[in-house]
Amino acid sequence: MPALYNYLTFSGFLGSSQVVLFFHFLLTANEKRINGKARKYFSPKCYEFIKQLPKELTGWMRYYLILNNLGFIFLVLGFIFMSIDKHITAF
Repeated sequence: MPALYNYLTFSGFLGSSQVVLFFHFLLTANEKRINGKARKYFSPKCYEFIKQLPKELTGWMRYYLILNNLGFIFLVLGFIFMSIDKHITAF
C-alpha cells in the first residue's frame, strides 16, 4: 500500500473514502501502479487475495462509494443554488 493511503487511514471520513477507492480499484482492476519512483505494479498475489474474498466482506465498498458520490453531488448542488440565490437577491 502506498504511503499516502496508509496516512489517509488516520484522517477520518474523507481520508477513508480514498482508501476504500484504492481497494475498490484493486478489486475491479487487473493492474494498478504503485505511485513512486519505480512505478511498479502490484504483485498478482494481491489481486488474487482480494478477489477471492467473499462478497460479504467487499460488497460494502460499492455502497460506500455511491454514498460519497451522492454527498458530493448534493454539496455541489447546494453551492449552485446558493450562488443562484445570491445573484437573484443582489438585484
